[in-house]
Amino acid sequence: MSNAHEHIEHAEHAEHAAHDPFDKRVAVSVAIVAAVLAGISMLGHRKHNEVLQLTTQANIEHTKATDAWGEYQAVNIRDHGYEFASGVLKEVAKAEPKYAEGFKTYTAKADDQHKKYKKRLPTMQEKAINLGKEAENHIETSHYAHEQATRLDYGHLAAEFGIVLCSLALLTKKKLFWYAGLASTIVALALTVTAYTLPHESHDSHDSTESHPTPGQNKETPAKGH
Repeated sequence: MSNAHEHIEHAEHAEHAAHDPFDKRVAVSVAIVAAVLAGISMLGHRKHNEVLQLTTQANIEHTKATDAWGEYQAVNIRDHGYEFASGVLKEVAKAEPKYAEGFKTYTAKADDQHKKYKKRLPTMQEKAINLGKEAENHIETSHYAHEQATRLDYGHLAAEFGIVLCSLALLTKKKLFWYAGLASTIVALALTVTAYTLPHESHDSHDSTESHPTPGQNKETPAKGH
């Protein structure tokens, strides 16, 4: 696609060379459409940059959530290990009272560690869940921004068609091309407006949930039990 500034320059030259009202009106139209194209192009670049930033942030938070769930699972496994060890030592002490005194130190240590882990686990789980939710929110927002960027791209294309059609009107002196160019420009403006008025609810976030599941969804948390 040609640069918008080049279109404006061509329109100025065409206006200077025009010898009748129709040519002047079309030349002015080309300049206006070129300005519209430049504006849509700028908005499109910004929106694509926003998509990239959101996607990057989502990936970072998704990695953090995965690490948080990994840490939670590791601590949870150690917690079950201490809980199981304490239970075994107590049962052995009951069956063999002569070992009860010797097991007290190890049983107390296992119980102490179990209490510490039991206190830490809910906080760790909540942290992992929150990180996962933040990642999903950024993923959904990035998909929505991408849909907006797509509409701006279509608007950019429609404005390009508008310039081409208006240019054909100058060459052929046919009003049909001019009207078609103006109509294409109106479509470009409509697409630009709808890109920013598009309801967020219209985006289907189901696909993003399937393609980027929350780390905790694929991890089975061992059930507490003795």
